[in-house]
Amino acid sequence: MSSAPFFVLVVEDEPFARMVHLGAIARLPGVSAVGVGSVSEAQTIIAQQAPQVVVLDLQLTDGTGIDVMARLAEQRIPAVLIVVSAHIETFRNRLRHGPQLHLLGKPTPIKELLRIIEAAQRTTLEPGPFSPLDYVQLACMGQHSVVISCVGREVCGEIVIQHGVLWSAHDEQGNGVQAFTRMVLSEKALIRVTPSRSLTTPRSIEESWEGLILDAMREKDEAARVRPAKTRSEPPPTTTAAPILSTPAAPPLVMPETLPPAPTTPSPAASSTKRTVLSDSDRQLFDEHVERGVRAVVERNFPIAIAAFEEAQRLWPDAPLVRHRLERLRLLQSAKQSQP
Repeated sequence: MSSAPFFVLVVEDEPFARMVHLGAIARLPGVSAVGVGSVSEAQTIIAQQAPQVVVLDLQLTDGTGIDVMARLAEQRIPAVLIVVSAHIETFRNRLRHGPQLHLLGKPTPIKELLRIIEAAQRTTLEPGPFSPLDYVQLACMGQHSVVISCVGREVCGEIVIQHGVLWSAHDEQGNGVQAFTRMVLSEKALIRVTPSRSLTTPRSIEESWEGLILDAMREKDEAARVRPAKTRSEPPPTTTAAPILSTPAAPPLVMPETLPPAPTTPSPAASSTKRTVLSDSDRQLFDEHVERGVRAVVERNFPIAIAAFEEAQRLWPDAPLVRHRLERLRLLQSAKQSQP
């Protein structure tokens, strides 16, 4: 039986369709799949190992997909059900609709099938140390092209950044700025960052990422102020945002070369000594270290991430985002080392 942490059971009596599903699922990292062709075989597998996802045909040789659902319910297995059948309308009244049930017709839309499985897999992972807002800042300031997928209890969608430009955002509730705001403010969301090789979606956001982040943080701060406190001594609500954006009064995120003058308004000569001006080669090397650090965080290889951000900090000691990421990663590493 499968030893992978995430197990998918494919119940399909057509051998060719079953092999197509298994071949597609095999491309997903960290996922193991087993295929069977009957209700009895499915019930045997379920008794041996509880699946997280069941890809289920409805018309089977010795019964129906409803029989497999009943066995899952009897054993209280909260599997995500992906019904792939040409007979959905025939069985629609017998299907218990809910967030765990997905209905796909035939021929099977493989891309949608894999999307649902990946979303289910991400909900079983522990949240990383960075929030969606953190990744947006890193990608935009580093002028990267990435797709940031966010999956949480209240949100499921993607933010697309192209060469450091906030390009688009969409979730299950809509597109554009509102979808972006929902995702960057989502708490305990599971994040996946992948390179964006080419533009696959039309642009739906024209505003600057700095302004939108500040607007989102103001919205969250206002919501926290109107929420009644439980006790007078209760500390103010915390956020998952980077410390530099923890209050609405914070200035827009800008590169250190263009930071506004300090309140004491130092002379131009004194101000220039506090700025870091990188050569083109050092800036490219800085971006490479930051990208390596972000990739290591996504892969949950925190020692490599710390080493990469430390290299970036040596080149640009006053880069605030790198400094804050190092602080978070070191705290996380320290907490893990202190665990028994």
